[in-house]
Amino acid sequence: MRLFLYFFLLPILLFQHTAFAQTPQQSLIQKGILDLSEKEESFYDELSKLDGEWEFYWNELLYPIDFINTNPETHFIHMPEVWSEQTLGDKIISPYGYGTYRLVMKHGLEEGTRLGLKIPTLATSYRLYVDGELKAVTGYVSDQEEKGEAGYNTRVPTFGVKGKSTEFIIQVSNYHHRKGGTWDSIHLGSEETIRSTRELSVMKDLFLVGCLLAMGLYHLMLYYFRQKDRSALYFAISCISIAFRTLSTGEYLWLELFPSTPWVALTRMEYISYFVPIFSIATFVYFVFSKNRSKNFVTGIGIAVAIMVLITLVTPASIFSYLVPVSHAVIGVASLYCIYLIILALKKRVTGSIIFAFSVLFFIACIVNDMLYQQEVIHTRHMMAIGFFSFIFTQGFMLSYRLSSAFNRTEDLSQKLNDANQNLEATVEERTKDLTEVNEELSLQNQYINNQKRELEKVSQVLQKRNIEITAGINYAHRIQRSMLPSATKVEQLLGKENYFVLYKPKDILSGDFYMVEEIDGKVIVISADCTGHGVPGALMSMVGQQILSEVIFRKNITTPHQILAELHVGIMKSLQQNITQNNDSIDLSICIIDDDDSKLYFAGAKSSILLINDQGEHILKGERFSAGGKGGTSTPEFKTQEITFEKGTVLYMYSDGYQDQFGGENNSKFLAKNFRSLLKRNFLLPFEKQKELLANIVQDWQKDGKEKQTDDILVIGIRL
Repeated sequence: MRLFLYFFLLPILLFQHTAFAQTPQQSLIQKGILDLSEKEESFYDELSKLDGEWEFYWNELLYPIDFINTNPETHFIHMPEVWSEQTLGDKIISPYGYGTYRLVMKHGLEEGTRLGLKIPTLATSYRLYVDGELKAVTGYVSDQEEKGEAGYNTRVPTFGVKGKSTEFIIQVSNYHHRKGGTWDSIHLGSEETIRSTRELSVMKDLFLVGCLLAMGLYHLMLYYFRQKDRSALYFAISCISIAFRTLSTGEYLWLELFPSTPWVALTRMEYISYFVPIFSIATFVYFVFSKNRSKNFVTGIGIAVAIMVLITLVTPASIFSYLVPVSHAVIGVASLYCIYLIILALKKRVTGSIIFAFSVLFFIACIVNDMLYQQEVIHTRHMMAIGFFSFIFTQGFMLSYRLSSAFNRTEDLSQKLNDANQNLEATVEERTKDLTEVNEELSLQNQYINNQKRELEKVSQVLQKRNIEITAGINYAHRIQRSMLPSATKVEQLLGKENYFVLYKPKDILSGDFYMVEEIDGKVIVISADCTGHGVPGALMSMVGQQILSEVIFRKNITTPHQILAELHVGIMKSLQQNITQNNDSIDLSICIIDDDDSKLYFAGAKSSILLINDQGEHILKGERFSAGGKGGTSTPEFKTQEITFEKGTVLYMYSDGYQDQFGGENNSKFLAKNFRSLLKRNFLLPFEKQKELLANIVQDWQKDGKEKQTDDILVIGIRL
């Protein structure tokens, strides 16, 4: 039980600073002025909430020039707060309409210092101006209802300060939601702090979505193979629904995947993915505690949820958004029903009921948090996905517990069988005088042995089935990993069908090696990478590497090989927190940029080299003697870019160490790098398909001669320049 508590608290500790980051702080904004002139530059290294009295102009869309040429009548309202909960004079502001917020920030920063804002959801469209420049737009802001368009997104605009004060103007309009205005705090910080906070939040949401989808698909497969256990089906529905809710809230990752999604469709997804788990989780508990269930009660919850989903699908957001209080009532009833079933299970001491009760209570607490958050009672964040993550974590624990118990029972039965066999001879000798009694005893023992054999056969069948399920999951992950590699069509377009080959042989189903082929500014970039480990650990590391490289090249627009390696090194250290943990995972890789127009090749390597071969001979370009990531340090190694002019027809080889480190041969030794290079040099004039086939056959024969299995992942890339 102590071990379970450690693992149960792990996800809570992981997300606690995100979920409860909204700690009370004294408002620095008074009458539309934020005075930070006495704050040092280090003050901006942490996020600050721009809460307080902002200037507000109701039913006016004012632009920066309007505050220069005119002097509009000024009112002040608190930020953040929805309009319907605030007043201008004696009048309550309508939830539908438009208005302008304004804030002037005084500071002592040097001109050009980079700052940023983290803009949350503003209902339901806005425009942000900083010092007269338009910095962010969501939806379409209008003073006419028929022209206004709603939109959701989390923005992180950045800007350089000018002078000793900065002006923020936000135009907001709402004609679509029952709560217009500002829902959450706007945060201010340095550009680096803002971006890193956003990236960390995105990574956490992606982690949650990945875990939820994986668990959902796993339980769908369980239900497919054993449809009598319907609890697996409803558990899968709960996982997938909450995964979609995580995608449609918070950082709105759904819009990163499908940016053209209409606002009303995204809002419907948010609400439906909130309603469906009410029924699916209650039904899951209903099937788990089948002896203590009320079918009519669950049916009633299902009907209520179905009605809410139907209303959400056929009515506009201005109507179905009023279902939130109704859903809270249904959640309350469903929670009481689940607690009732758990109490009955606890009284009857059903196995696992204590752990199950602990996880359900925490999940209900997270649901209560979301209810209060949606009603603007508290300013935390959506916690349903985190609570459900802890919930599925306990289900995994219970699954492991049941398997462990089965093994323990098997061992106990086996021990009893051994004891019976050891005492058998003594029993026979002691009771030779009464053969009838001995025969009866032997018959009983034989029956006992047969029963145990049948039990062991059942356990063996269960283990075989589990092995098949685990292997299926790994094969599914293999298909995902292969889909992340560049397609043959794409590589043929960039390099030419007859001008390259790729020999890619993972040691296991999953691989720690990967490669990338992309086009940047008319040049081709080719990356060959070898991550620490192979199999599942190597595959996870390769996904981290591909994610960071894609972000560096395409988002940060960094295209110099040594700068890409430096950014990758920093990204790995941050992602794996290597400066505060014992993690020492790294990536050995080569980065080549091919400029055919100028016959130039630019190369940088991290504990990796490349080989160039033409009619004049071979030329080895060696990378640095250290990897990207690892070492547990905080400094960035100095990578260097090497430039070389190549002749047409030169063959470039990029490779990991898997081929040359393969054991085999008559002496059962490594293939070695010199033999590998000699093999390439002898055959570089062959067509690339022949080279690929030759390399594959030679390493396979090498393994067979030494009766060795494949030692490591193998990656060899050949390109004719």
